[in-house]
Amino acid sequence: MESGAELPAEIHPLKAEEGPTEKKTLGGTPRTPGRLSRWRTAAFFLALFLCLAAVFAFSFIIPCPVRTLSQRAWNRTYSSAVAYRFLATRDVDQDGVKDVLFAYRASSDRDNSSSLNTSCAEAGFAPPCTFLAALSGTDGRTLWEKPVAEELLQVDCSMECGRSPGCLLVGRPGSVTALDLHTGQSLWKQTANWGASAVVLWPLLQVPDIDADGVPDFLLFTALGQEVAPGAGAVVCWGGESEGYREDESGSPFPQPLCGLLEASRAAGGGGRVSRSCLSLQIKTWFFSGKHGTQIGSPGSLSLPGWVGHLQQVTKTGAHYVLFCTAGALYGYSVKELHHKATGTASDSLTEDPQWALAIDGTSHRVPLLSSGDIQYLEKMPGKSGTDIVVVRSASLELLDGQHLGSLWTSSTPHALSKPVFGFYHSGTMDVVLESRVAPDRKKVLILRGSSAAVDWETELPWAAGSPQAATLATVDHRSLFFFWAAVNTTLQHLHAFHPSLPTVLLETSSVREPIVAFQAALLERSRHACCLLLTGPRAGELAGQVVLSKRKLKDALADGRVVWLNQAVQDSEQHVRDHFLRMRFRSLG
Repeated sequence: MESGAELPAEIHPLKAEEGPTEKKTLGGTPRTPGRLSRWRTAAFFLALFLCLAAVFAFSFIIPCPVRTLSQRAWNRTYSSAVAYRFLATRDVDQDGVKDVLFAYRASSDRDNSSSLNTSCAEAGFAPPCTFLAALSGTDGRTLWEKPVAEELLQVDCSMECGRSPGCLLVGRPGSVTALDLHTGQSLWKQTANWGASAVVLWPLLQVPDIDADGVPDFLLFTALGQEVAPGAGAVVCWGGESEGYREDESGSPFPQPLCGLLEASRAAGGGGRVSRSCLSLQIKTWFFSGKHGTQIGSPGSLSLPGWVGHLQQVTKTGAHYVLFCTAGALYGYSVKELHHKATGTASDSLTEDPQWALAIDGTSHRVPLLSSGDIQYLEKMPGKSGTDIVVVRSASLELLDGQHLGSLWTSSTPHALSKPVFGFYHSGTMDVVLESRVAPDRKKVLILRGSSAAVDWETELPWAAGSPQAATLATVDHRSLFFFWAAVNTTLQHLHAFHPSLPTVLLETSSVREPIVAFQAALLERSRHACCLLLTGPRAGELAGQVVLSKRKLKDALADGRVVWLNQAVQDSEQHVRDHFLRMRFRSLG
């Protein structure tokens, strides 16, 4: 066994043979390693100092953006005006906070605080005319305001006009206009000969680029109706541009376009009684270029007895279809077929889905349904694998699979009062909120499980014609805060908030005595800035008066809320209930 002194030599034999050496320069002069190390250290610290100096200098030269402070509440008043049931939130000034868009009709000499207004006469319209306005979501100041038509028929500010976000408007006399969302400037305007008594149907649709100019195009429908049998019930058209209400033994809603046709019939000297089933509607299809607004082809025609509504559905293969519902049936047409009817040519950007082609009858275009009763509404419900389709009928509710049109479930829910809205009662499961009429002055609010139509929660509230529909906001616990209106009478309405974590409690957040034109619960920033938007005053078609658009922070409304117990047993203090609502946080969907 060798001694431990020899081990280092065995492990490093070359090191033992090498003696101390000196590094030399090219001229042979020795150079010490210590001097080079000092130069390297000095260069490192000099570079570090320069980087830190640059960082600190630019932090003062280019400061961090200052977050805009939003007012907790604001309101704007417009005198001698009427309002349309249009209320939308979009980021107009690109500050990260959504702004509010709405439309009203007034004379150019009205009394309001906006200095950005152009008069009706300057825009070429006879007063009174319709203005589209964008107000800042932070403080309510006017971002832009523009006269758009003598009378507004339809407007949608969720469109892409050209290659930028915009608003598509249809006005009277016949015109189609595209506005830039950020500036309010007109991108294009085209005249359209709808016909004197025609009604432009909602919604307006955006379709793929069919004229190969690189920009998505638009599809509009108009209806020209003719009463072919004596009417079955008197119609009172409240709501102007939104929807009508038929006062008969069932109290079923009567769609606004049919009310428009009724008014046209009255103006022409016809009778004042009509029913949806006795109107033979000639539906015309109109394609418009998204880039220039020029009409593509000629109007195509469809004959649908008693049109109620329509919507566009995009299948998983990318095919675009339009579903039309009448009082008694559901019809399906591909946009490719509608385009061929209008132009007689084919478009490479349009396709058809094999599963939908099998589900839709090739001759009649009817889609089979399992439910019964008159169809009242047709709505899309977000699902895990796309959007499904809810068919609301006078005696039942049916959910169709959005990809193959098969029926998923049916439920007996008669006398629906408004379109369904959607929210989360259970964590992560989309459910259906429906309001149905149970008495002349009362309604039942139902939350139906989206997977099976089982009733998760229900209550009864007072009701009056013209009440806004329910609304929802998603919370961070993957459920929703629900909002319902209870109308004591036509002049007093209360807004109630409900959360599934407190199933026996409603929180009355506000009371409104003015006629409500539109209401929206919204998040003006991503997952924050929850607020209530309220548009009150006379509706389009009524005598002009004072129109008020207001915003209130939701937390303030909840803090001042009055607790309403749904059963006799009081389970907690009212302040604890308010605190529970105040601790809720919200999340944006999509």
